[in-house]
Amino acid sequence: IAAFGIPNYRKTALKARERNAVLRLTTIHGANEIYRARSGGVYLPGAGLDLAAINAGLSINIIDPDMTYSYTRNSVSTYTATSSWTPADNFTVRVNQNAISPGANPCCFAGSCPSLAACP
Repeated sequence: IAAFGIPNYRKTALKARERNAVLRLTTIHGANEIYRARSGGVYLPGAGLDLAAINAGLSINIIDPDMTYSYTRNSVSTYTATSSWTPADNFTVRVNQNAISPGANPCCFAGSCPSLAACP
């Protein structure tokens, strides 16, 4: 029973982490769209912002002790935000300024995501 149960549990746990990353990155995306609408068409400024700085800048309250978040505004009209999980099976999920779209944004930026498509 353990031979079947342990791999299935591990796969389910990885998918749950991925879903949490997607949910939180989608929240960051939405909050950043509100920020842009209120600030004259520019996204939250910053490079290499961590989760605390993202929360403060976008006035949100994401708590995630398992994942590492990073945010960089590349120009006034583009940004990328990532969520990384880096134990033995590491993966990074990325979202950007494009519309949220299944299979495209968010996407699997690095590593082996359990179900997301790779970023183009």
